[in-house]
Amino acid sequence: MDDPPNSTPAAGERDSDLATVGKTLMIYTALGRTKTPMYLHDIESKSGLPRRTVQRHLEFLESHGWVQRVGAGRYMLTPGTRLPLGTADHEGIDRILAEFTEATGRDVALASLSGERLVFSHRHPSPKGVSLLEGIDPLALHATGSGKCLLAQLPSAQERRRLMLLTGMPRYTEHTITDPEELEADLAAQEDELWSARGEYRDTGACLAILAHPGGIYGGSVAITTSVAADEFEQAREQLAAALHQAVARMQPYIGPLLPPTFKPRTTTE
Repeated sequence: MDDPPNSTPAAGERDSDLATVGKTLMIYTALGRTKTPMYLHDIESKSGLPRRTVQRHLEFLESHGWVQRVGAGRYMLTPGTRLPLGTADHEGIDRILAEFTEATGRDVALASLSGERLVFSHRHPSPKGVSLLEGIDPLALHATGSGKCLLAQLPSAQERRRLMLLTGMPRYTEHTITDPEELEADLAAQEDELWSARGEYRDTGACLAILAHPGGIYGGSVAITTSVAADEFEQAREQLAAALHQAVARMQPYIGPLLPPTFKPRTTTE
């Protein structure tokens, strides 16, 4: 018998935390795969979990505002909630990114944070053989477009400073920002959804990124990023920005909705 996710039973009397989260995620995902409310027996069937387990985890999700009850015995995700990125259709994402590379001739990847490290996935190299996203130092959060995009999603300047202390803010070129206060000013000066770093990681390269997924209850923010030679940056910027936005729009059925147009980077000092 499962314990509800918000209980604290004695050791040995419950599933592991990972198994409990996994069951909650299975139910959350089952609800997120349809636009219509689901009956309890349908959630059982989709998740493969016993009814009693489903009921307990639904109570947990409902109590936290992620799920709402509709009528008699039907449930749906609360409007505005998102599927965690880990449940995404990765083949669909790869197809969209491959088409981005084919259309633009540029490399592309998704980027996320793992602690203080920048992690790339779904990487597609440029057919031209020039892929500036290859071999990027995982500590280069402060020197890449994707790193800056992800840093801006953190809840406070204090959290960003903590990460910068851990990375040491290495200098890669003469243009690299190596001071936390200067980095905060750079993030605060952001005027639109396109983040870029020109000559900050490699003298000859520039990278652009936009937010692809703002994060959910089990996952952090994800950026989509591409690169271009530094001397082509101004000429290619508008075209690549449009292509990135188009790719993100196409990925939304897989990874969740975009942020509202009024989005501003988080640059609080609390």
